[in-house]
Order: sequence, then structure tokens, then C-alpha cells
Amino acid sequence: MKGTVELLSLLGSTIKDICASSGTPGLSLGVLHHSAVLFRENYGYRDVEARQKPDSDTIYGTASLTKAFTSSLLGIFVDEGKIAWDTPLHDVLPDFLRNDEINSATIVDVLGQRTGLAKGNNYWFGNDNGLLLEQCQAVPIVNYLTAIEPFRASRSSNNWHYALAGQVVDDRILTPLGLKRTVFWNDLNQENVAKPYVALDDGSSYSIPYPKLADGTLMGSAMGLRSSVNDLLTWSKALLDGLADQRHSGLTSTNGLPLKQPKTIMDGKSPLSSSYPGKMGLGWMLTTTPSKIGGGGANAMLLEEMPNVGEDSPGIELIYYQGSTSGYTTSLLLVPETQSAIIVLANSMGLNDAADWVSQAVLEVLLNTTKPADHAALSRETAKKQVSTFPSMNQTLQKDRTLGTSPRELGKYVGAYYNSIKNFFIETCIEDGELHFAFQGLRDHQSWPLKHYNYDTFSWIISRDECVKRARFAAASPGLYLLEFVHSEDNIVALQWKHDPGFKQPEEFTKASKPYGNGGLSQIPLAIL
Repeated sequence: MKGTVELLSLLGSTIKDICASSGTPGLSLGVLHHSAVLFRENYGYRDVEARQKPDSDTIYGTASLTKAFTSSLLGIFVDEGKIAWDTPLHDVLPDFLRNDEINSATIVDVLGQRTGLAKGNNYWFGNDNGLLLEQCQAVPIVNYLTAIEPFRASRSSNNWHYALAGQVVDDRILTPLGLKRTVFWNDLNQENVAKPYVALDDGSSYSIPYPKLADGTLMGSAMGLRSSVNDLLTWSKALLDGLADQRHSGLTSTNGLPLKQPKTIMDGKSPLSSSYPGKMGLGWMLTTTPSKIGGGGANAMLLEEMPNVGEDSPGIELIYYQGSTSGYTTSLLLVPETQSAIIVLANSMGLNDAADWVSQAVLEVLLNTTKPADHAALSRETAKKQVSTFPSMNQTLQKDRTLGTSPRELGKYVGAYYNSIKNFFIETCIEDGELHFAFQGLRDHQSWPLKHYNYDTFSWIISRDECVKRARFAAASPGLYLLEFVHSEDNIVALQWKHDPGFKQPEEFTKASKPYGNGGLSQIPLAIL
């Protein structure tokens, strides 16, 4: 009978297949088991052009794995009596003010992502991994976001929750744990860093700019952490040790560990969703085998039904989270019963979530599953589905289009269109005889050409390859790519844009008679109309 290490080694061919079909050039894997490092392996290239291979100290963007660090820092503040988990958010952030029940949201509501607010990612996430708003705009945007789900009913995945936390993980955690390869800034001189890539439709890798998420920027506390497999193994062991000790002792701290309140942080606060098993903790998802996992990544959106894990091992507690940003996908999975952790870091926004498929394959080895899922086949299936999403969306748009209509004279559409709180705007202009638009008026790097769709509606329909080459998520949502201009008599007075999949109706942006300023980017000059 083969041992666990041998079985993990034999999994290498499956992992290579997943990387190939997903378009992931480099991947690093680490496994902790019974509180000791059991297995580490690295695949492919951290830098394709230089043919440099990753190792277990290679730094990757961790994306939403950052959230667990942020919630752990808040746990320290709670333990020190500076705040309480049920502290109302407006007691900490006096400018937080809404006219609905979300105004009573607490620290737990925010970290548990259960406010029901729309995602609102297109307010901040720009082309080429750029940021469209500054950190100071987090509270105004959350005050403004539309509620699309009932308050406290279930997880409503939303990076703005952690942007509100507004803190960065500092020496209260990183230095005490010796996490020397874990950073919160873009240091391009740092050695041994995995370059970010996206996968094109043919599976090839395309280099993109590093994410601008960092200390002091919007979303730094939600997605800005960079780390390595070795550091995350250390982090995972501290989490598991602290959780086990404090569950046994009933205390909220453990001698020798900086982490406080892990029982609360890793306890379920609300259902993950109405259709997905498990509960939401504070920066963690929780479930018990047998169960579907991976609900935080792209794979669940590309399959009708995710496979169950742990069919042979009922009742095993799983604590996990996933991360995805342009250039990186990540997965961290904890099994408290066996003091196990699985860390997968990948340097591509691929045709599927390779980190998720690899972590599930490794988990089935640790659980001694007799009939594991064919994760290589699942990777091929989801990659094929991903490639089909944009052609399918374009077919829908063509089917719904009214033919034979003409636009007005293009100059009538030119202007600056603002949201109602004046911190985000869309500028339209004419370049080379064609209508273009630019987020926040940034024509040099945040612009797209517009094509007439019908009546006063224009499209910026792009292929998936064009989309990801600009480091944008490949969201095949038809409304996202349509701008409908609103007229009063013969004047264009607004435009409507359904930029969030949760919106029932598009958001309206009002045309300004004169520019208000730079929206939420005070350091960048406004483009002159």
C-alpha cells in the first residue's frame, strides 16, 4: 500500500495536466499533515520569458487569502478590548451612514460578508490591474452601494467589506510568526517573485502588469497580500495550533502565538448561500464532509455541479478560502482533525481555477478517498466552458439587437457622466472619428472604443482574449458591455450601465455641464473634454 507522500508525488502528472489545460504557467504546492510539513513541490515557471522555475519561497499574490490575515488582526484588537465583534461599524467609522438596516452592521457583519450589498467591483478595478479609486473612497462607496440580498441572510461576496477594515496586517502578525516572504507592497526589486499571467483562449500565457493592490491602497486589506508556500505553511500551523488549543482551553489566546480569537473567526456566522453547502466565517468558508467546496472561485460557475469531497470520510471539518485576482489564483484549506493544511499558489488567471482543482485533488489523497474525482478531466471541461462564454454572450447580444437603427451625431454623446456621489465617472470623447469612453477620464490607459449597437446604445463588446490581455476578469455578462445613453428631447442627459451582475436595473450616470473633478482619484489630472 502506497504511503501519503508517494501518492502526493504520483499526483504530479495530474497537477501538470491541470496547469496545461487551465493555462497556468507556474504553481507551488505545500502540505502540512499532523502539524508537520509533509510535502512541497513546484511546477512550471514563475517567469515564462526567463524560464525561471518557482520554489517554496517564491512570492505570489494571494488575493482574497488576505482576508483571513485582516480578520486575525481584528481578532487581536478584540482581545485587547479596543473593539468588540458586535461593535457597530459606525462607531468605528463615523462617516459610515446608510438609510437602511445595513446602517446597524457590526464588525462581524462586515468580516462575515453578510450585508447583502452588490459587489461593485467595476468601481475600483480598472484595466491593466490599475485602481480607479483611492482608499479614502471606501466608506462613500459602501454608503452608496445597492443592497441586492437580504441583510444577514447569507454570504454576499464583496471586497468592499474588507476595504472598510482599512487596516493592514503589520508586525503584530508577520514578524512574530517569522513570515519573511509575506509582504503588502509591490516591490519589483524583490527576488524570486512569480510574474502574473492570464491564459488566452488557446491556453497560452500572456504577461500582464503586477496588481497595484498594496499597503495604503484601496483593497489592500482585502486582496493585497503577497506570500510564499513556506510562509503560508507557517501561518497555517499557527492557525491550527491556536484553534486546537483554544477549543480545548476555552480561552481566546495561546501562549507563544500572536493569533487571538480563532474560535470566533473560524465559526460559522451565516450560510454560504441558498444553493451551496457550508457556512461563512470571518475570512473563511466552513463545511463538513462529504461536501462540495470551491464555491469562492471560478470553477463553481463553470460546472453545473461541483464534485463532492470526502465521500469516504463523513464528518470531517473543512475550513478553506480561495483567492483570485488578475494574474493569480490561490487556495488554502485546513483540516483541524488531522492538523492538516493544503496551500496552492498559481501565477495565472487561467481558463479555470487551477489552484482549486489541485487543492481538491490533494485533499482527496489526505482523506484516502477510494474513488476520487478526475480533476484533470474537470479542468479540461471547465476550461472548454470558459472559452465558450464570450461567443455565447455575443450570440445573445446579437439576438437581442434591433437592426437598422442609427445613432445621433457622435458629438452629442461626448461628455462626463457621474454617479450620484460624484466619485466615479465615465468620460466619452471622439478619437479618429470614433466614439470612445474612459473610466475616470483616464484616456491613456482606461479607455475602450464604442461601437453602435442600436438606437442610443453602444457596445464595447470584446473577445475574451482582448479582455484578459488588459488584465480584466473575463465576465461574460451582456449588460456589462452596453452603455445606453438617455435623452431628453434632442439632448443626451445621462447614460445607463449595468456594471454589476446583481443589479436588476442599470445604474444611471448623469451628464455634467462641467467636470466635477477627478472622481475618486485626486492625484491624477482630469482629462480635458
